Amino acid sequence: MSVLNFTNQDDLRAIIYTVGEILKADQQDEIYQLVYNSDIAIDQTGYDNWNGGTYLFTIYLTVDVQSFVKHRDSIQAIEILILEKINIVSPQLGNEVISSIKLVPKAQYKIDWSKLPSMGSREKVISLIQETKQILVSVATGG
Repeated sequence: MSVLNFTNQDDLRAIIYTVGEILKADQQDEIYQLVYNSDIAIDQTGYDNWNGGTYLFTIYLTVDVQSFVKHRDSIQAIEILILEKINIVSPQLGNEVISSIKLVPKAQYKIDWSKLPSMGSREKVISLIQETKQILVSVATGG
């Protein structure tokens, strides 16, 4: 049996993939979709100095804003369910343990074209960018 490493991205993806398969088998399709479509990150978020020390990790599942809003009233229950599945797949490894799961909405930036002062429309801004690009290419190539 090989030992998993929480901070290794391939091992982390394997853990999350397996959790997804368990969710699917348990007919937890909406939660499976959340896990499947999320961006995954892990961070050490604590240290328990008891009995030689234990490193505590949090897995962050970043989901699109619409999915987050759709499930916001049950986020905590979903996080607990996913953590339970992770503990089945990957119980404590030596002095490392996944202590929590956090579902977070994906931060997105969207340009509100109507609020751009004196620029006009989106098409005008794109046109100005293309003109600038042409000038830069011309200067760079000696034109």
